[in-house]
Amino acid sequence: MEPVFSEIIWNVRPDLVHLGPFAVRWYGLLFGLAFIASYLIVRHQFRIEGKDERHLDPQLIWTVAGIVVGARLAHVLFYEPAFYFSHPGRILRIWEGGLASHGGLIGGVAALFLYTRRRPE
Repeated sequence: MEPVFSEIIWNVRPDLVHLGPFAVRWYGLLFGLAFIASYLIVRHQFRIEGKDERHLDPQLIWTVAGIVVGARLAHVLFYEPAFYFSHPGRILRIWEGGLASHGGLIGGVAALFLYTRRRPE
């Protein structure tokens, strides 16, 4: 008996839509939706706990920056180190692809840790 999933062909294009030279990619869209959803969840939690919402926006900026930097560095270090070490100027080109979600998790946790150390309230 042949496995059922052997007939499924997974060939999803990375781009959702093109708007001239600009392209919206699935991975970027999902990252953005995750940022929005997490912001709304944390804002709700702040309100439940009676915390000052002034800290929410800076916390979001720290977290998003940590996630993007961590995801990019993980991709660079774990998946294509030889290429990026020979072309270091391409490390910053995140629009060309190359984010590793496990690095984003580590970067986000590290950013939140650093943020709470700077603002222990």
